[in-house]
Amino acid sequence: MRILDESVAGDIDLLLTDVNMPLMSGIELAFRTQAAHPNVRLLFMSAYTDIQIPTELGAGFVAKGFTIAELSLEVEQALNRGPRPVPDPPQLPPAAA
Repeated sequence: MRILDESVAGDIDLLLTDVNMPLMSGIELAFRTQAAHPNVRLLFMSAYTDIQIPTELGAGFVAKGFTIAELSLEVEQALNRGPRPVPDPPQLPPAAA
């Protein structure tokens, strides 16, 4: 989260994150990243295929076990999607230090 708190030169084009992570979910990270970088495109990955990604994020999803070709295609599709309006994030707890 430090990168979001610090000044970043330029914009972040793509956030590729796992849905399940320690300390913070990938979904929470996505909302926080979009708040700081509204033009970011989002791509989630997970070994769990029954994950519910909030549709307002406009994110892509790739199931783990993917090949390099599958990941490349998903990244390309994510980058070709236009940025979405930044949704109002749910009430999130403060980020862990």
